[in-house]
Amino acid sequence: MLSSDCDEAYKAWGIAEGAMDLYKFRIGQTVHLQASHLGQILGGLCTVTGQLPEHDGEREYRVKLTCESHERVVQESQLSKPPSRN
Repeated sequence: MLSSDCDEAYKAWGIAEGAMDLYKFRIGQTVHLQASHLGQILGGLCTVTGQLPEHDGEREYRVKLTCESHERVVQESQLSKPPSRN
């Protein structure tokens, strides 16, 4: 997709120009997903597969945990940079 095509798609989705640059995590990045306190989500390393528009005032992402075959939609507050290995 060309840049102008992306701009048109963002406008169609109601995403402000340049908003995709404001995401904390990029597609393809390995991040840490916090486990849910109800046990519905296993925590662990996952890969960001998509950046989604805001929902209820918070950015969302599609992610895929390394131990699961499906993707999940999670809020930015559920993600963090993985701990560094020393």
